[in-house]
Amino acid sequence: MPKKKTSPSVKEEPKKETLAGALNQLASAIRQLEKKMSDGFEGLKKETKTELNYQSGDIKPGEAVATITASESKPESNVPLPVEWMEIIKEVLNAKFQASVRYLDTASFELTVFVPKEYSNASPQEWIMNKSDRRIKVIPNYEGAQGVRIFVEDIAKQLGQEIRAKINDDRAKLTNI
Repeated sequence: MPKKKTSPSVKEEPKKETLAGALNQLASAIRQLEKKMSDGFEGLKKETKTELNYQSGDIKPGEAVATITASESKPESNVPLPVEWMEIIKEVLNAKFQASVRYLDTASFELTVFVPKEYSNASPQEWIMNKSDRRIKVIPNYEGAQGVRIFVEDIAKQLGQEIRAKINDDRAKLTNI
């Protein structure tokens, strides 16, 4: 039986249509995803009350809630941060820094330190994308306060000499008030 001859343009045409259709569907899916993401980020701008995200220096016995904007940070824990750790953060950085802790099942804890925008060395693009400057580290339980001190000192080093000088000046002003 002889083979039927078809012109190459007939075979290519359905492929172009299929490809164009697939690209249109993909573009549509991307637009929908972008819309969902932007809607979700808009919701983060509202001011919320976080459960246990402590502001340095303002902790009183029995008080466990600080009001912050969700665009600055989002609580990841409902466990109180030890006062000793907040004192370390105030001593090495200053009282404008916030922190939260999440205890893990692996005999360790995840400490998150929120760097205020005025001290942040994060790029504008990072602030747009993340809405905050968070420094996170998993610290073994046995390191405790010493592990917190080392982590906070590392954050201070990462911020650079100019920003550290500003942090130190502000710390002096905050403690003299």
